[in-house]
Amino acid sequence: MNIPEVLANSWRRPFAASEARAADREALVHAEQVRASYRTVPESCIGSALAGVIITVSMYREVDTGALVAWYLALGAALALLAWFYLGYRRAAPSPGEERKWESRFFVANLLHGCAWGSAGIVMFQPELSAYQMWLTVALLLLATSALSVGIVALMPMVYGFIVPVIVPLLVRSAQQWDFLHGVITTAGALFLGYLLVTATRMNRLIIEMFNLRFENELAFRRADEANRAKTSFLAAASHDLRQPIHAMALFVAALKSKSRDPEARPIVDHLVASVEALEGLFDALLDISKLDAGIVRAEIGDFPLQPIFERVAQDCAADAEEKGLRLVVVPTRAIVTSDATLLERIVRNLVSNAIRYTKTGGLVLGCRRAGANVRIAVCDTGIGIEPAQLPQVFKEFFQVANPERDRAKGLGLGLAIVERLAQLLGHSVTVASVPGRGSTFSVTLPRGEAPSLATAPAPVEAAPEGSLGGALVVVIDDEAPVREGMREVLSQWGCRPVLASSAEEALAQLAACGSPPRAVIADYRLRDEKTGSEAIERIRAAHGAGIPGLIITGDTAPDRLRESQASGYHLMHKPVRPVKLRALLSYLLA
Repeated sequence: MNIPEVLANSWRRPFAASEARAADREALVHAEQVRASYRTVPESCIGSALAGVIITVSMYREVDTGALVAWYLALGAALALLAWFYLGYRRAAPSPGEERKWESRFFVANLLHGCAWGSAGIVMFQPELSAYQMWLTVALLLLATSALSVGIVALMPMVYGFIVPVIVPLLVRSAQQWDFLHGVITTAGALFLGYLLVTATRMNRLIIEMFNLRFENELAFRRADEANRAKTSFLAAASHDLRQPIHAMALFVAALKSKSRDPEARPIVDHLVASVEALEGLFDALLDISKLDAGIVRAEIGDFPLQPIFERVAQDCAADAEEKGLRLVVVPTRAIVTSDATLLERIVRNLVSNAIRYTKTGGLVLGCRRAGANVRIAVCDTGIGIEPAQLPQVFKEFFQVANPERDRAKGLGLGLAIVERLAQLLGHSVTVASVPGRGSTFSVTLPRGEAPSLATAPAPVEAAPEGSLGGALVVVIDDEAPVREGMREVLSQWGCRPVLASSAEEALAQLAACGSPPRAVIADYRLRDEKTGSEAIERIRAAHGAGIPGLIITGDTAPDRLRESQASGYHLMHKPVRPVKLRALLSYLLA
């Protein structure tokens, strides 16, 4: 997907999906109401059966035995039907939108259940026996009340289908007696029925609001996840589409620099090189975020001294601090810590670079101190500071303090986001304290080490000396013609014999014409027709020897793509590739 498609989808999606989301939420809420009603069926059936036994035993002396048996069998049949529908619902596990028929079935069974109990107000009606009559009245009212606590109230039709049939027959039968006791029963029962219905309505509204809030939160999290995926997709598409021409430009600029002998043109070439390197730095920051999101960064934990890291960071950042007239002070330390030396150095470097960027006068201090079983590394500056309201946002992606104009010189706002992700990966905590106008202190807390490790941060690959690479035959597979031409220029200057192709088939055909196997294969990861660079390298190795080294160069930063590239097992570089790094790695592979 290219950039215009991503942008079009990002604008279209909110308007097209808003109505669907509202309908989805309504369906989810209704499905949950049905589920809540069915969920309490086992308890309801057991309680109703036991209550039926109690009523039957208490009334058997005053009511015809045949009538009692027939009533209990009717109650049992209603409960059996309710249990049958419950088991069918459990087996079907209907999805939202498919529960309508199960709601209708539950209503029928629930109505029959209520009618069975309501018939007790007629079958067991004893107008001459006030004690029995009051017992029957209280039992039926309690049974109707219990419906409010067993899930029926989740759907108001179920409330009407159960409570009304339970109470109304008794009230009608009592109203026919025209005496004081039954007048009280009729009046009190009618008032109580109204109270139950009002209470059930309120409870039903609360339940619906609760379900709405629950699913609204779930949909909000889903929308946030979709937005994050859309952002990642956009960045990946933008990164890939932009990295391709920048990668080609970097190759052409490197070739131009080596060929330029005109003193007047030299400064222009130097400016071009500086601009390309600045673009590479911005893209590298995006790539770091993508790598961390993809989970392909692995920490190698060990014990090592902090001082060498402090010295390297100070040495690398000294020029930037001196250019702004700032004083960079490093407090010597003999602390030993437990972490990943390379990743921790990246954290410290980002914090120091961030402090230099936002400090205009004064300077900054890099040091550490013990904190119990931990060591706290601190970078203190006399910069612009951070407002209290902005402190929670400083570690968010693309957030920058005092840069509303998005000055490129101040970076992309990813340095601290990378710091936080790396700290989470390493299990370290990062905190910030700041006073607006006076400066900020960023701290990293990590465990103390017990003994120094001989292992240090891995040394960078040294660039091979200028000169010929021995006429090595190197295959380049890339579906972008400018990239192939740029690779031709730099590889020819290094003394290589480049074979340029847009696919594995084309490369194999050219190799067959050459009559000699390649010394190395450089392939773009994403090729035409959904082919990958790793597949192209495998085909060439299968035809000319499994020992041929392969190098994958990719402009993709999508987490899935990065994981796939990492899993290929070949050396991996990311566009735009600096020619000096490419030469160093190629020299290493050919050696």
